[in-house]
Amino acid sequence: MSCENLTWGVPRIRDELALLGIHVAKSTIRKYRVRRPHPGPQTWKTFIDNHFKDIAAIDFFTVHTVTFRVLGEYFEYYDSDRPHQSLDGNSPMFRAVELPDQGRVIAESVLGGLHHRYRRAA
Repeated sequence: MSCENLTWGVPRIRDELALLGIHVAKSTIRKYRVRRPHPGPQTWKTFIDNHFKDIAAIDFFTVHTVTFRVLGEYFEYYDSDRPHQSLDGNSPMFRAVELPDQGRVIAESVLGGLHHRYRRAA
């Protein structure tokens, strides 16, 4: 799970596992979680070199980069699948705990692979 979601922290992984009926201590997740490498800080010169063509191409017209379909899909994921710490690790639209005897865990890619939904396959 941590390999598929490098930006997820320990609480988020713990809450998602709990919704799948797997109870693991934070220390265990912290120990085995895959950490993404942290490169050194980028200098302004590197930033300008990397983005010069984009900066030079900026004009006075607004371009919509996020379509309403993608935005709607994100809100659906946020409300129905994403665990929230303020809701005791559940989502705003309540998700029942899926116990291990209900099948193996499968990951469904959401938003082009940016996020994943985890379910048990019967």
